[in-house]
Amino acid sequence: MNESILDFLPKNLDDIIRLRRDIYQLRLAYESELIALPALIEAIDGNHRLVKAEIDEWRVLKFDSKKDSGFMTVLGYRDGRPFITSMVLSIDRGNGFVMTKNSLYRLKNEGSGEPNLDLLMHICAVFWQWGLGPLLDVPQVFY
Repeated sequence: MNESILDFLPKNLDDIIRLRRDIYQLRLAYESELIALPALIEAIDGNHRLVKAEIDEWRVLKFDSKKDSGFMTVLGYRDGRPFITSMVLSIDRGNGFVMTKNSLYRLKNEGSGEPNLDLLMHICAVFWQWGLGPLLDVPQVFY
């Protein structure tokens, strides 16, 4: 066997989902999808959430599904480590905030383009934690 471990790792977002690609897709979110989210003030519930953490080198991902509307999540670095949020409810890029299903985060520097290998591997690990790994034949990454 002449294949290296690098042959099994994803090269980009499109390479993460390897099964059921006719139904599911992972990609960077489109500008129009971000604009369509409700305003941050509408997404904040009565609990007046405090900022949980800062996310650096962030980008918004869209998990598309032909079965439902899918969801968006923020991928980046929290305290220097790869991090992915729960489902995005609202984003205010001008003021640097994102409200997710579970928390409010401050957004630091926006990343650009495809995520690097660290972040791609983190997505794989999280998809396995969420139970999506076997369903979508996501490369098995654990740490």
